[in-house]
Amino acid sequence: MWADNIGAAPDIKEARELAFKSSPVASIANWRSPMLLVHGDDDRNVPFQQTTDLVEKLRSQNVVFEELIFPDEIHDLLRWSDLGPRLPRHRRILRPKDGCSGERH
Repeated sequence: MWADNIGAAPDIKEARELAFKSSPVASIANWRSPMLLVHGDDDRNVPFQQTTDLVEKLRSQNVVFEELIFPDEIHDLLRWSDLGPRLPRHRRILRPKDGCSGERH
C-alpha cells in the first residue's frame, strides 16, 4: 500500500525513530567491549554501508574491533563453512580475557 510512497505513511516519523533506536549506532557512545563485526558484502537485508559507518563510529570511540567480511555473501551467511577456518584468528576478540591484545583499530 505504501510501497510507492513510503513518505506518505501516517506513522513514518515514528517508524524512523524506532529504526534509529533499534540500530547499533543509537547507543555507540556507551560501547566499551571488543567487537567482532561479521558481514557479507552482498547482504540485502543490512546494507554493507551500515557496517562501514559503524566501523568509523567505533574508531572514533576507541572501541577495539575486528572485521570479518565475506565477499559475495548474503545476510544469512549461506556459505557458513567459510566462517570456521577464519574464526581462530578472531579468538582474542571472542574471548578477550584470554588474550585480547587491547590494540585499538
